[in-house]
Amino acid sequence: MTPNETWIEDLVATQQPGWSLDSPFYTDPAIFRRDRERVFARQWIMAGHVAQIPERGPPDISRAECGKNNQFKIKGVRTT
Repeated sequence: MTPNETWIEDLVATQQPGWSLDSPFYTDPAIFRRDRERVFARQWIMAGHVAQIPERGPPDISRAECGKNNQFKIKGVRTT
């Protein structure tokens, strides 16, 4: 954690369970950047349901954005 992120940890510590988050969690670019690095860049994120991919013939492809990354959803025919 950098010294510039200590304010984020302090803000996290003040949050009350069962209540909405303070507005910086929704609007601050530093918090968004930290979330992208700690959550979205480290693991798979569900991008949608298979029913949202249009059927045009295998493979069917759809694109979604997650932060600064493009996520491609591919639905094809299994041959084995």
